[in-house]
Amino acid sequence: MLAILESGKADGIVSWHPDRLARNSVDGGKIIHFVDRGLIKSLKFPTLWFEPTPQSLFMLNIAFGQSKYFVEFSANY
Repeated sequence: MLAILESGKADGIVSWHPDRLARNSVDGGKIIHFVDRGLIKSLKFPTLWFEPTPQSLFMLNIAFGQSKYFVEFSANY
């Protein structure tokens, strides 16, 4: 998916929730970086909204951090 976005064949993502997009820091960082570079212009979720603003990027980063925490917590218990 990230390769398609980087090639310019798509400029948006439709997903159930941000935690479906990234379960580690690298993937989450790439998505944030793609938004910053303008490669991702739209992120759509059924229950959340996202706009490429500093506030939305901050909240997206928090959602990715929660996903990483859940994966690491679950792996240890």
